[in-house]
Amino acid sequence: MTARIRVGAIELFCVLAIGGCSHVASNVVDEASYKAKRRTELEALVAQPSPSTLATAALLSYPLEDDAAQPLQFIQRAETMAPERPELVWVQRSICQRLKCGAAQSIENHLRTRVTITYTSY
Repeated sequence: MTARIRVGAIELFCVLAIGGCSHVASNVVDEASYKAKRRTELEALVAQPSPSTLATAALLSYPLEDDAAQPLQFIQRAETMAPERPELVWVQRSICQRLKCGAAQSIENHLRTRVTITYTSY
């Protein structure tokens, strides 16, 4: 009986090991296809540049791209296109904070200035 249990345990271990390996391989493929789809979406957003599409591209590209400057470039372009939109400065600050860029304080000061001007102009 102990020989039967050992054989069953070995068989179970082999099945689980093979199943685990196939699961890992499918996750790698899923991640690669996810990144490819995300890059296609980014290309579509950047192809029709507007403040909103560039801000969206900046937020979507952050965890995806190896080039850490790309999200900041997208949001800076968006802010240049629509300097009257303080929410774009907020997105820029958020991205800069996540990337630990050196301009976080100046962006925050700019955001405070933009919000103050927006509220006092009403």
